[in-house]
Amino acid sequence: GAGPLGQLITQYCRVMGAREVMVIDMIDSRLEVALAHGATQTFIGGAEDALSFVESHTDGNLADVVFDATGHFAVLPMGLRLARQFGTLMLTGDSPHPSKQVLTGDVLTRQVNIRGTHNEKLAPHVEDWTGTRIMELFHTYLERGQMRVDDLITSRHAPAEAPDVYANLLVNRAETIGVVFDWSRL
Repeated sequence: GAGPLGQLITQYCRVMGAREVMVIDMIDSRLEVALAHGATQTFIGGAEDALSFVESHTDGNLADVVFDATGHFAVLPMGLRLARQFGTLMLTGDSPHPSKQVLTGDVLTRQVNIRGTHNEKLAPHVEDWTGTRIMELFHTYLERGQMRVDDLITSRHAPAEAPDVYANLLVNRAETIGVVFDWSRL
């Protein structure tokens, strides 16, 4: 997904030196933003239709790491198919229905690893990456111009508009990436 979280992941992957950064989304305008933020390839459609796309850009090896930034329970089994043997699927979107997530045989037959990313539960070898350190690094990338967030803000609203904004987002998220509520307009 190329919403706010997916856009930031795209930038992090680019900054960290990934050779290929492929982004999959069903909304063309979000893919255009992803290309401007470092994606090397984009695919308009769902993860269920992206297997040949990923194969064609990885010499048939599939992705080393797949990031699921959608938070939708149905994407987990589709994302597993896109990861290479011994690859990793990172669950970065927080599913409101985790009990509906389903594993596939890819976990056993291709030994795809699944990782979650809530940083209060980090593995011992990275537990010193506190929220404070992560934010400091993020701000360093912003200051250097290695990451951008200004163009991720697609609309600004007064706090009083929040009920209407959220109601609209439930039915029409296609034109939105980031929404900011300007508290000075209270």
